[in-house]
Amino acid sequence: MKNIIKILLLLFSVIIISCDKSTTEPEARIKTPDEMSWTVDTLRPDGTAIQLMPRNFKAFSPKDIWLVCRSDVARGLLWHYDGKTWQESNIYGDLGGMRVDALDGSSSSDLWAVGYSGTKSFIGHYDGLKWRRYAEEFDDQLLDITKDDEGNLWACGRNGLILKYINGKWEKNYFKVNVNLEYNEAFFFINMIYYNKKIHLLGNKYGLRGETHYHIAGDFNSWNLMDSNRIADGSRKIGNYRLRNIDNKLYSCGVGGVWLYKDSYWEQIFFIPQQIYVMSGINRNYLLAVGPFNKFYFSEGDSWNQKAYKLNSFDEQTYFDLVWTNGFETFIAGEPNVGRYALVWHGK
Repeated sequence: MKNIIKILLLLFSVIIISCDKSTTEPEARIKTPDEMSWTVDTLRPDGTAIQLMPRNFKAFSPKDIWLVCRSDVARGLLWHYDGKTWQESNIYGDLGGMRVDALDGSSSSDLWAVGYSGTKSFIGHYDGLKWRRYAEEFDDQLLDITKDDEGNLWACGRNGLILKYINGKWEKNYFKVNVNLEYNEAFFFINMIYYNKKIHLLGNKYGLRGETHYHIAGDFNSWNLMDSNRIADGSRKIGNYRLRNIDNKLYSCGVGGVWLYKDSYWEQIFFIPQQIYVMSGINRNYLLAVGPFNKFYFSEGDSWNQKAYKLNSFDEQTYFDLVWTNGFETFIAGEPNVGRYALVWHGK
């Protein structure tokens, strides 16, 4: 009798284990924005702040996302999403007054932030527990940071400043363009990205005579001017806001729409008489682009279609500042025209 009971228990255990193995989660699939269900989170700054404007995303996964914000006070600058809630980072409590413009790194326990403190650069590192300030300051403010395929970190900023993290130290370099102080001209690198084994930078020169945009590419001690566009000439050959590497293709976006780089020239692939602030995607057949006044576009390769819904935006004049997607989930950050808080929409 005891042997029969043991055999029955063994058979029952095998059945249970087999059922567990055969029960799997539904496989995730790529969705268009129209197929996603959307929610929105409101991020509120310190009570003394009058603004909170999203500036940059760094997403390691849909459950590990960092958001950089600009504020008039040194609070609410960084937020982290763990898959459930957004929490303010304690960079202010760890390091004191500074402004942050961009983040990059290998993980949320090896994260670098760049920005400025007064007229000097700010560089901070996060080890997953605490923020620490990089001791050396540079004379110019930093505006962006990126990582190449070898894991090297790069940063760029005002007056053509370019930094590379080499052997535990940030090394300095500059790319200069002619500026005329009589016309109050200034030059800065607003954005950088790694593409085709080179660092590509987007530079802006502005002053009383208007704006000129520059596409620079190269390596630490060798930089080349790939293209430029003077707005006063009446043409736009390159986006003036962001560069993006999507599926090993280089895009730029800005006033006028979206451009695709063809290794020797920029081809405009989407025209709009307003701004596109930033774009994201997984390949040429899945691209998102966002901008001010509820501008949210999706392309499946042939055409760009504006999404008609407002994503529960609270305000007809909402600015969509940032977008990130992996095709399965999408995050859009922005702020209403009236109100001192940030909004983050999540589609999945």
